[in-house]
Amino acid sequence: EKVRKFRQQKKMMKELRKEGLVKKQNEKKEMLDEVKKFRKGVRKDLDFLESNKSKKVKPVGNKMDQLSKKSQLKRRYKDSKFGFGGKKRGLKTNTRESSANDDFPNKKKHFSKPAQKK
Repeated sequence: EKVRKFRQQKKMMKELRKEGLVKKQNEKKEMLDEVKKFRKGVRKDLDFLESNKSKKVKPVGNKMDQLSKKSQLKRRYKDSKFGFGGKKRGLKTNTRESSANDDFPNKKKHFSKPAQKK
């Protein structure tokens, strides 16, 4: 009977330790999430560092809108500094003018096969 009680106590202690570990991990995860939110600008205050109980905070604005505004501002600044880069692709395609260009006086001679050696 004593052995059975001892085993039961051992199981209970193991479960309590496990619960404590899980609780600690969850608290750490929530803290890291709050820090992440603060760094991204969703949270404005650092109250979660002082108190252990983290409060749920609704975001100030849509995160995607904030990111897109930031990138647009960056783009405008770079355009004003360096100028708009323009279109980069499709510049090496043949046009009507380039294919009708008569740069070679004798096209037959220029585009013919090379002479074979005897």
